[in-house]
Amino acid sequence: MEALLALIGVFGLVAIGILYSSFAYGFITYKFYCWFLLPIFTSLPHITVSYAIGLSLFIGLFKGSSSMDYTYKGEKLKSDPNWASVIVMPWLLLGAAYMIKIIFL
Repeated sequence: MEALLALIGVFGLVAIGILYSSFAYGFITYKFYCWFLLPIFTSLPHITVSYAIGLSLFIGLFKGSSSMDYTYKGEKLKSDPNWASVIVMPWLLLGAAYMIKIIFL
């Protein structure tokens, strides 16, 4: 029973992570589209956040998977991702893009 609860917990955390990533990068795609594409290409259609989430997921299909394996002096090292940076990175990217928008546009 405890193993089943642990398995459900792991699946729940993975589902929350996928949803968080989808919404975060979808929102960023929406903002980038509005800030950088629409002013230049005025004939493009306006999109909503939900379409931007779908567009972000669609673009994500074409990204290659990167391996986290490193070799050091013949030893193969495995690097785990820093989960704090995974959570904060989309918002740092949005902040940097906002600064570019304010300064250069």
